[in-house]
Amino acid sequence: MTAPRQDIAFLQLGPQQMVVGQGPFTSVAEAPKSGNAFYWNDFQLSDPTPWKIPARVSFHSDLEAFTGATTPQIEWSPVDQAPFSAAFGMLTQAFANGAKLEKLVPVVTERGKLIAGDLRSLASAALEHSGPKAQAYGCWDAQGGFIGATPERLLHLADGILETMALAGTAPPAERDRFACDPKQIREHALVIDGIRASLGGQVEEADREVLELDGLLHFITRLRTELKGPVDLNALIRQLHPTPAVGFLPRSDKVGAIHERITKQLSPPPAFAAPFGWLHEGTFQAVVAIRQISWIGSDVALPAGCGLIRESKLDSEWSELALKRSVVKQLLSL
Repeated sequence: MTAPRQDIAFLQLGPQQMVVGQGPFTSVAEAPKSGNAFYWNDFQLSDPTPWKIPARVSFHSDLEAFTGATTPQIEWSPVDQAPFSAAFGMLTQAFANGAKLEKLVPVVTERGKLIAGDLRSLASAALEHSGPKAQAYGCWDAQGGFIGATPERLLHLADGILETMALAGTAPPAERDRFACDPKQIREHALVIDGIRASLGGQVEEADREVLELDGLLHFITRLRTELKGPVDLNALIRQLHPTPAVGFLPRSDKVGAIHERITKQLSPPPAFAAPFGWLHEGTFQAVVAIRQISWIGSDVALPAGCGLIRESKLDSEWSELALKRSVVKQLLSL
């Protein structure tokens, strides 16, 4: 049975708990004072009305009523390394020239064509591979959409308490011992923590660094917590935190931002990759970083992955990391 064509947004809230919004969605500029709303935007936060109020909200343990029944078949095209190598060379030169640049995350996208099946069925696969370490998320309409399962939370805000995380550093599980003490990976993670702390300001509680293993990847994860005083402007808070250095750049200056924008134009990742995606319910707001995803427009399919480049980065290692991340997404989405 094929699911009816309709506008859908969903976010996993916990084990076997999914909030699903059905369209049509009403787009507004500010978070509603009461009620429910999804939040989604592109990476540049260029949508002036990113809050999407659904016509109907419901909660489910699975997504079978909303997804297609047929597994998609995708014909993938080879990934050209040349654009990434050019971006890597430009950043290497910037580091060598003493630029005030600590970290930047370029995104490489594998592209393909849908030749059979229904891409919406990937939502069920994402849910199967999520859980306490990841959240399934996604949205689609008649033109396209995106679906993923991300381990990275941008923020959770309830009763003035803000929780976020630094998630950076990547290795396969077989390299766990080396990864745990790798100076390059540790420094990259520390840069992300420093960037988030600088964005938040004030007193920030920092938990111990841990190693997260999920679907064939290791990451460092450090959880951060702070208390916000007074009324909170959620749009301003999102802009304050996004992009974290885990998916963006550091320092967050206009000059480094211009370098990131130039590389982004050269590599052309999907607009919503690594952007905030969230759910607001009666004053409690949570948002994930939309990574580990497949996106599509019509039959054109995109599978993006990013890697954090710092001074110690090596071209071959970063290219291998990008391929590993894409293969993990294919596995978790059963492609």
